[in-house]
Amino acid sequence: MSLYDNVKGLSLHSMGHCIDIETSEAHRGNKLAQKLAHYFVKDCLVQGSTPYWDCMDSNKPSIAVAENAGFNNVFNYVGYEFSFN
Repeated sequence: MSLYDNVKGLSLHSMGHCIDIETSEAHRGNKLAQKLAHYFVKDCLVQGSTPYWDCMDSNKPSIAVAENAGFNNVFNYVGYEFSFN
């Protein structure tokens, strides 16, 4: 069993619609994740959904993108991963 400490729950409001953005290494540094995050938030709000973001506390680039898109850290939680084998 492995333990993930300090997973951040970043949200504009409460839990709602979540997105996972991963930029391939060749395209990092071009603000693509930030642009997508802004479109995601805008679309969620237009559709009446609540955008939600979470990531590992150690994922500083993800936290920066989320904060740039207007998210605030509203809670931290501990996640667990284990195999059923």
